[in-house]
Amino acid sequence: MKIIIRPRSEITLTLSHAKMRKLDLEVVNVILLQGLSSLILFFCLCITIPAQKEPIKLYADFKSYKLLAVNYEDNKTQLSLYQNDSKLSDLYFDDMIQTLQVVDFNRDGNPVILAGLYSRGVHCCFTAQLFTVNNNTLTLLASNNFNNSGFAIEDVDKDGRMEVVTSDDRFAYQFGSYTQNRFFLNIYRWENNSLVLANLKFRAWVLKDIEQLKIELERYIENTEVICEDEGERQSMQAILAAITGAYSTLGEQQKGYDIINRYYTCSDKENFISKLENLLAINPPLEKE
Repeated sequence: MKIIIRPRSEITLTLSHAKMRKLDLEVVNVILLQGLSSLILFFCLCITIPAQKEPIKLYADFKSYKLLAVNYEDNKTQLSLYQNDSKLSDLYFDDMIQTLQVVDFNRDGNPVILAGLYSRGVHCCFTAQLFTVNNNTLTLLASNNFNNSGFAIEDVDKDGRMEVVTSDDRFAYQFGSYTQNRFFLNIYRWENNSLVLANLKFRAWVLKDIEQLKIELERYIENTEVICEDEGERQSMQAILAAITGAYSTLGEQQKGYDIINRYYTCSDKENFISKLENLLAINPPLEKE
């Protein structure tokens, strides 16, 4: 007996004429069912045992060294340091390395290795880890967790220095759903082997971000009475006001945010809203130290 798989899953059972004459219909049916059962088992095995994917690899050059990041399918990541084709050291992570680059933030000839890690969770989490090489070993200099926000490397003010641009997500899920909440702009600079919040140096950009939030707020100001009666709308208004206040706090001007709340937010839960906001801003205050 020979089973041939044809297009449209057509199965042809081929038997010699001599044997066919000796087999009754019941026996033929048994053979056919056995063949179909084998095929079903074969296809199920193909579905339940997927082919192994190739690991995702990233490369970078750092001075006389080469870097290789390998993201394996089991969510493990390996970062290796090479020189002259010889492996010198390894680091291992539970997070995926999404980006691997060498950045000379201050254009001073002292670049660092920046690995952008992602935890693979919904929304969260993104981390920037910065390394150098000491004694042929990768050495961690700084690690900044940007949670849901992610980050980008840009020369914001076009002065030749590179900044890390991100947003502060401390209000995620605090005022309604994730999509209802608003994050505020944060800009970091690389100083003394650390990423330091530099919003005071980028005041104009922060104020522009605040103006965009105020534009969103206008719709709620015009319909405050209706919004106070709708929980979802009320939370959305709180989210915008919180982001405005948070942005002002990075400039040391958070009272301006509270003034806007006191002027425009007339819902009965104002006192509880302000208390909650004050507590959220008191945790790891975003104000930059000059």
